Amino acid sequence: MKECENKKRIVLHTGDCAEPFEHVDNDILEKKIDFFKDLKHIMEDSGKQTTLIGRIAGQYAKPRSVEFTTHNGQQIHNYKGDNVNSLHHHDDR
Repeated sequence: MKECENKKRIVLHTGDCAEPFEHVDNDILEKKIDFFKDLKHIMEDSGKQTTLIGRIAGQYAKPRSVEFTTHNGQQIHNYKGDNVNSLHHHDDR
């Protein structure tokens, strides 16, 4: 992307880090896409062309570099996404 090197274009990479399963919903997905497009227009208002990369749907597991984090002075396991840490059981059919 020569345009990026020449500061004529911005790459906007946005989206959820890890999505909850309940966000697999048309209304929620449409709102996210609209939000991404709004961000792109804001960036283009700066006078630069913008390439939008939207990360969406399927980020249900997230690797972590460390197993624990500290919250309110207590060590707890890091959240690894609904695929690993979901409060809902996946086989409740």
